[in-house]
Amino acid sequence: MDALLQYIPLWNELSREEREKWLKAAQESPDLAAAAKDWDAFTRRLRHHLMTHIPDGEVLVLHALEIEAPESLTPEDLEKLSRNRPHLETAFREIAALPLVINRIRTAIVDFDSEWMAQTIPIPANAKAPQTTSVPQNWFSRYPITKWGGGVILTVGLIMAGIWALRTVLSYTLSPKVDDYTTVLPNPYDVETIQNKTTEPQIVELPDGSTATLFPSSWLQYTRNNFSRRIRVAGKFFFDIQKQKLLFTIESGNAVTTVVGTSFALNTTPSWTEVVLVEGEVMLAPRRDQALVVRLAPGETSRVDGQNEPSAPQKADFGQALEWTGKFFFRGTSVWDAAIQLEKAYNVNIQVADRLNLETIEGTFGRDEKLGDILNKMALALQCSVTKKSETVFELK
Repeated sequence: MDALLQYIPLWNELSREEREKWLKAAQESPDLAAAAKDWDAFTRRLRHHLMTHIPDGEVLVLHALEIEAPESLTPEDLEKLSRNRPHLETAFREIAALPLVINRIRTAIVDFDSEWMAQTIPIPANAKAPQTTSVPQNWFSRYPITKWGGGVILTVGLIMAGIWALRTVLSYTLSPKVDDYTTVLPNPYDVETIQNKTTEPQIVELPDGSTATLFPSSWLQYTRNNFSRRIRVAGKFFFDIQKQKLLFTIESGNAVTTVVGTSFALNTTPSWTEVVLVEGEVMLAPRRDQALVVRLAPGETSRVDGQNEPSAPQKADFGQALEWTGKFFFRGTSVWDAAIQLEKAYNVNIQVADRLNLETIEGTFGRDEKLGDILNKMALALQCSVTKKSETVFELK
């Protein structure tokens, strides 16, 4: 049955005999017929997802041509590419398999041009082959874009099938491997998608007990079954990761963050990723060359721009580095350091008794909370007292 399943995405390429064989088998196997329906639903969803970001499939071919044969592009082509750059950037972020699609198109371009040259410019038997051959102009006139519309979708579908495995897509029991999870395309079969569409931070618990605070307009995804401590994210987050033998991996637009047991802030866009480590241990690397890794210590920050090497870890000013969160995140934070953050935020002086300086505090507080309320909560946890000496001077003892 496995061989018959593989016929489904290649239906248009099958011979008459192969189609008859498949149809006969489908009449005898409800599972095979159901698999075909699932594939049809999957490709429809895939097509809709791709066209949401790039309605004109020609843009993908133009992008591939820009890489493989830029001299074949007309001024109109270049203008169209320029106009669609933002759509391409979004699509590459949302559909991580898209680079593979572009590579398939580039391969087809090279193959077609080779065949075109072989058929149109025959080389005499006694002549030497040319050392270099420029790519002919009017590429689309030789290979109309209309032939690419369905091909792009089929290419995406086949790549997606390869990534997740066809039987997984068709609801078979084959569990996805860690490396299979390389796309953010919502899949109703095995991917959990969490989006924060509100205007307030949203806290979610992951299957391993770790927690993620999603800030507005952020999302994360992970495999629902057989959770392997690997997620994809976009937006702004604060993570509290449970320490386990298996490392926790976070893929963002251009970087990979590897976590032991850690509390840290993650701020991502398609072109850069920034980590601010509060507690624990984190390693940061660009997605395309994960050998270029830096290791952060508590209190440090690093950033990946594009696919460049991460910036050297630097001491972070939590008050400034985490201001965008609207929160104070104290995770094993010394009372002394917590007091410094509060002093800077509220423009006050907080005196801390010597016996409390090395004590640590755990908690999350809103930056819009009254300072007195935060100090009272800290005092309750530390079993100490708080005194307001003046409007700008407080004491913990």
